[in-house]
Amino acid sequence: MEISFYTKWVASGREYKQGVDFYLKYGSNNTLKALFQSGANIYTKEKLDSELRAISVLVPERKISKYNRDDFPLQLQTEFDKLGELIRKIGYLHAQLAIVRTNSDRFKIAKDVLKLVEQRRNIFNRLDEFKTTGKDLLPIEIKKEIPEYNTENVALKALQLKDEARRLRVQRSKLKSNKKRVADYNYTVTRIAEIDMELIKLTNGAV
Repeated sequence: MEISFYTKWVASGREYKQGVDFYLKYGSNNTLKALFQSGANIYTKEKLDSELRAISVLVPERKISKYNRDDFPLQLQTEFDKLGELIRKIGYLHAQLAIVRTNSDRFKIAKDVLKLVEQRRNIFNRLDEFKTTGKDLLPIEIKKEIPEYNTENVALKALQLKDEARRLRVQRSKLKSNKKRVADYNYTVTRIAEIDMELIKLTNGAV
């Protein structure tokens, strides 16, 4: 069951039969199922809304706990770290849907939730793809910025590169004995070598 059903249902106008069909499939209270099937009125509409909202909150689309962060390369670990905040924002906005008074405010919140749900789904899709194929759906392209050559820019760039190299050397030491992270180790070693070359060019005034 998709957590975003309630949000989509609200955004599309709360079509009563569609909501009832969903509750008949996923709801657990037989008395309420019979009540909803008896017809739409003010009470059944409000009750259906609250029950569908409860289902959408209680049933998550995915559980982060099913994924081991250390199994993923560095770029996907960064994406993994975004999930907690995304899920918190989605939960908060879901709760706001029950509080706001106007349909326009409710529709705006529903749109915001849909965007966050899409971001979360894209991250999970990338994690699933890596677990299945060992490849990332969105390989990272490293773009090198070429600053204007002057003393201030060179000094700043050199400091940034040295700091990056320091962090990578720490990472390299951790990865060296981890056979499951060979790709990350190779990337780290390659990047350190690139930084060393860039520092040499900076020193010689070639950048």
